[in-house]
Amino acid sequence: MAGENRYVLRKPDSSTYTLPADAKVTSGDGETLQYSLIRAVESDEWEEAGDGRAVPTSLVLVCTIEASTEAAASAEATALWEFAKAARRLERDGRVYRPYRVPLSFVTVHQAGDQHTCTLTLLPSGSRWLSIADDTPRLF
Repeated sequence: MAGENRYVLRKPDSSTYTLPADAKVTSGDGETLQYSLIRAVESDEWEEAGDGRAVPTSLVLVCTIEASTEAAASAEATALWEFAKAARRLERDGRVYRPYRVPLSFVTVHQAGDQHTCTLTLLPSGSRWLSIADDTPRLF
């Protein structure tokens, strides 16, 4: 079982990649409703558009990769990105998971010393975290 507050990417074949211990969700842990205001043609009136369906927002995770060289950091970042492309769910603490369609982006920025900050953005396929035990919706 993963440690407390640990995020794990899981592929359909059940292989896993544990993200660094400092990984955290920084935004997108929810959904948006598809509504917007549009200006009516030939009028100064505004109309509501959209079907009001819930759409999951992109899930953004940030973590730090520690590596003594740029090449080592690049190799670790590439391995994470390749795994994320094949995985289809993000798990937390071995209790809950969030299915996702695809990873949208991965950015690595060199910080001081041997640290590199990584930002992984995923496009969820559902708007809620689910229990690993029984697939019921759960609070994060």
